[in-house]
Amino acid sequence: MLVISQQAWGLNTLEDETQALIRASKRRLDDVTPPLVLLPLADGAGETPDEQSFEKGLGGLARGQGVYLAAAGQVVADPSGRAQTIAYLFDPGGKRLLRTPKISPDLVDRYDDAAVDFNVPASFSVALTPHGQLGFLLGEDILFPHLVRALTLNGCELLLNPTRELTDERFEMRQIVRRARPYENRIYLACASPRSATLEGATIALPSASALNDWIGNTVRAQGDESFILCNPDIDRLRRLRQAPGPNFPAILRTQLYAPGYRTNKNNVAESPASRLAWREEGQRRVAAVATAPGKEERLNYGVILGQHVVRILRDIELAAKTKMRNVEEAIELVQFRVERTKPGIVVFPEFFITGAQVNRSPELWAQIGVRFPGPEIDRLCQFAQDMKCYVAGGCFEADDDWPGRFFNTAFIIDDSGTVIHRYRKIQCADVLGTLPDTTPGSIYTRYVDKYGYDHLFPVVHTPLGCLGTIVCFDMNFPETARALVKRGAEVILHPTSEPHGGGRAAWEMGRRTRAFENTAYVVSAAMGGEYLNHSDTVPNLYSRGHAKIVNFDGSVQVVADGPGRVALEGRVDLRALRKARANPFINLAAWDEPAVYGHIYETRQGMPNDLWADDVADFPYRGMKPTLEVVRRYTKEGVFVAPEAA
Repeated sequence: MLVISQQAWGLNTLEDETQALIRASKRRLDDVTPPLVLLPLADGAGETPDEQSFEKGLGGLARGQGVYLAAAGQVVADPSGRAQTIAYLFDPGGKRLLRTPKISPDLVDRYDDAAVDFNVPASFSVALTPHGQLGFLLGEDILFPHLVRALTLNGCELLLNPTRELTDERFEMRQIVRRARPYENRIYLACASPRSATLEGATIALPSASALNDWIGNTVRAQGDESFILCNPDIDRLRRLRQAPGPNFPAILRTQLYAPGYRTNKNNVAESPASRLAWREEGQRRVAAVATAPGKEERLNYGVILGQHVVRILRDIELAAKTKMRNVEEAIELVQFRVERTKPGIVVFPEFFITGAQVNRSPELWAQIGVRFPGPEIDRLCQFAQDMKCYVAGGCFEADDDWPGRFFNTAFIIDDSGTVIHRYRKIQCADVLGTLPDTTPGSIYTRYVDKYGYDHLFPVVHTPLGCLGTIVCFDMNFPETARALVKRGAEVILHPTSEPHGGGRAAWEMGRRTRAFENTAYVVSAAMGGEYLNHSDTVPNLYSRGHAKIVNFDGSVQVVADGPGRVALEGRVDLRALRKARANPFINLAAWDEPAVYGHIYETRQGMPNDLWADDVADFPYRGMKPTLEVVRRYTKEGVFVAPEAA
């Protein structure tokens, strides 16, 4: 059983109020296993205690009450007298199991007079307990996706997030992030935030933010001013899920593909600031370093049209060319009137809008599936872009003569002169699920990087519409790719997608908003609205759910199509507002991203291997999800995953 406390506490309350809270919670527990008690971030009233006294008090409370005790607070942790926020886990005997310093600066509190470990390799330690493998991320650390991923790759099953939340314009999105992280990592996430705090000598009431979130999207949350909430995470159920191949995101993540990008920029600052003044200076330095200089002829506020297309599935090899061109013409027809009327900056079409995504095709049809650059379909779209004086983007299966026998799942951008200026090939795809025999760059990694260079994996393009990048469909569940684009300057992330109805849709929606929020970037998600299963059909199958949308750079949803079907959806991009937000160090989370903290975990944890399909094109290696199952077996052997109880 997990007890999440909302009661403010400090060293001076451990022997009375905090002890009484634990006794009261234990009265309601039937489990003979000592419960896990998670306290929120300790109150900041009074003198900052030394670390030895803090540990002694917590260890004594755990021993006296016979509980696993997780807590965090600001302590004086070294002889220099610097304050630091550190989390601790003690077992029922009072033995310390974990000591985890905070990594990110205190952004919610607008900085504090304390140092953090934001530029040194973190240990990402976990402790095996009857409540699962436990690990800490403190406060705002949860907003940084690589920190959560690194802790997961070190074996965390139940992530503990002691914090102190305040109501501001970003409060709602911080809670959505806490719900999105479990889905991306197949973990539980427990957040404890106090109902009140002493700040600047005043005791103030705080919002209710304590909760336990699971990987499905279910939440047990505080409903008001309760002193504590009781939860029962089913760790064995989580372990069984992690033994299954898909979609098991930690197992299918291509860690070794991202790792080279984290080897640079390891010495951004010599040491952590330790005062509010020094943090202000550091924050301004960071946002200035990534500021975007105004470009010539920029359109700082422009319209976007999403063409939620209903595609004709390519099924008949004799009609392949005709079907592809018919799809292009019908996609153009869908948006033409609105383009002529509103003069948008860009039109974005879905993934697969030229061929459809149906997977049960013959080898002969797969050989015909690829669209060529240049080729008749792309040439027609280039002509449309030139005629309408607007940019055009979308996603398609791509054939490339440099890679005979293969095809890629590619997003593209055409500029307003009719020139293809950008192509991105999907990195995290359903190939690993054995359903799409497309080639991803990770499958041919060594040859691919040798040919194009590493940065070709994450292309961005600087345009009068701002810096544009693309991701495709399933990529949305992997924050590493979006952050790689933003690190290279992306301001608007175009997301051609083709999503079916299903149980994961709520999590995908939270993920879309989280990608926008954590990167201070627009996410423009053009979705498929349905499929005609045969060339001659007049009634579409609405297997694809539609819901095309634009997510603002603060994570709010600007506009959304309310369902499937043919829709031309209009929205806007405001680059002035985006850049103003990025100039704020409390908002621009990507400016604080330090690969030195987590890069070594991606280096040492071998997820889905690179180069699995480097040789025989005819020998598709992902059938039956065998490589994913192999990663699961290896992760179980290494302790990243824990085997479930025997049936």
